[in-house]
Formats: sequence, structure tokens, C-alpha cells
Amino acid sequence: MSGQEAFERRRRLSASPSMLLPWVRAEQSQNFFLYWLPVSGFPVVHNERVWLQDFYLRLAAQIENKADLRSEVFVQLKMFTNRRSEVLQRYREKYPVMLGLSRAPDAPTPPMPTAEDAKRLALDGKEIRIEDSVADYCYWLEGGTFPTHVETFLGNGGFLTLFLLPDPKPKPAPLPLTPKLRAALPGPPGMDLDAMLQSAARKQESFLAQSKRLFGRGLEEQPEYIGLQYIVPLLKTSDFLNASPELLEDWFSFFGLYLNESPADGGVIMSFQRDLEPLLVEVLTTMREEGKQYPASRKGFQI
Repeated sequence: MSGQEAFERRRRLSASPSMLLPWVRAEQSQNFFLYWLPVSGFPVVHNERVWLQDFYLRLAAQIENKADLRSEVFVQLKMFTNRRSEVLQRYREKYPVMLGLSRAPDAPTPPMPTAEDAKRLALDGKEIRIEDSVADYCYWLEGGTFPTHVETFLGNGGFLTLFLLPDPKPKPAPLPLTPKLRAALPGPPGMDLDAMLQSAARKQESFLAQSKRLFGRGLEEQPEYIGLQYIVPLLKTSDFLNASPELLEDWFSFFGLYLNESPADGGVIMSFQRDLEPLLVEVLTTMREEGKQYPASRKGFQI
């Protein structure tokens, strides 16, 4: 049986649409699973956010425990405006983050507007939007826990979760830090030495360099490329549906499950190639049995 035949057999045996609600599955996808969940808008309303937070935590627990994947969270800098920038600042005071780039397939970095651009916009009665001239930079939340990430940032329209395979690179042995040695090390009072060491180890994760190779193609000559520690994919449903089999293979070799708030799609999107749908159904069934229903914001949409 070929890979395509095996996938079609799995699809025939897959869950009914009603079992997946409020998620909508794209039936036209080939060799992978793609889902969409509508929201009323970003930032999401309170009832939707409560349901989404619960769902994210349950799904992550299932995926990490039963599919041997680990979650890594990235948040878009463009979502941090006004009051939300204070949330980010408070988070950064507690946990380390790493700046990088999120990128749509083959997207160039946007150029800064010229004087001619400004003049043309002024004549058209339009304003220069700085965000249109800035690339989609993001923070990797390398510190903190997944529940902390979800509680702090989910629902604002820029929360990307990649479920990755365990890092094949051997982890360094922990340093034998005795109380006497800890006391002798320089640093401010109350410094969390263990957190600092963990952060240093995280910066050696192999997925960082791999992400630049896969998702930075075409940017190698850009001056900012060298300074970027990672580049993660910023995808919407049409990107998955229009991607070539070779491109999809590249994407799914990097992540096992893609879960992203997508303002372009008006909701949250999720995709995977392995048959993780039974785990998704288990989460949704349990939530329904506990009376946790998703607020219906839109009906009849299909992807």
C-alpha cells in the first residue's frame, strides 16, 4: 500500500465532522490534516478565550504525553501595542525570550517607505502604517511554562505553537553546583542560577538553526539574516492547501503539529501529518462531556 493509499484509508476511518466541532476539517487537503476554528475577532472575547485556554492545555498534555512531541511558543511583536506592551514587559522581567523572525512562505522582508511612497499616500489621504514596513518579528518564549504562556498571551492574534520532535542533540550534563559554589558565583542577590543555566542550554536547541535553513531560503543575502537566531513559519490555511508535496514534506519534517492564531483566517488553524486526530477527538469529547461548549461565533464556514 502506497503512502497516499494509506493516508486515504486513515481519512475514511477518521472522525465525523460533528465529533470535531467546533473545529472544521478541510476535506480537500492531501496527505495531511488541516483544521480551522472561528473566533469573533482578535483579541478574542472572554468566553472564547476561556475555552481556548482550556483546550490548549488539554491538547498539549495529550500531544506531549502520547505523541512524543514538545511545545515551543512564539508570539508576534506586532500584537504588543499600548496596554499589551506592558504585559510583555512584565513577562520579560521574569522569563527569558529570544528575538527571531516569523515568515510567510517565500515572503520578502518589507522595505521602508520612501519619500515618494509617503507623498503618494498623502495625496491619497492615507497614513503610513509603520507595521507594514516592519517584518514579522517574534519572541520565542524560551522560559516559563506552557500554562504560563497560554494564560499570558493566548487570544491576542499572534500566538504560534509548534509541537516539535525531541531535540536529537545530547543534553549537557548538569553542573555539580554545591551550595558553597553557588554562594561563590558572582551575581545579584536572589539570582536564579538554575534558570540561567537552563536558558543557556535552550539557546543551543538544534531546531533554531534548522528553522533558518528551512524557512529562511531567499533571505540569505539580507543584512539582518546573520543576526537572526531562528525563522519560524507564519502560515494560513491557503498556504497549506496550495503548498507542493515537497514543501509540505519540509514543513512536517520540522514540526509535528502546527497551531496558530491566524487573523487572516479569522480564527485558529491547526495542521499535522501524523494521524493525531484521535487525540484531538479525545480532548474535544472530554470537554463536551464536562459541559464546556465553545461559544458559537460563526456557522457554515468550510475550508
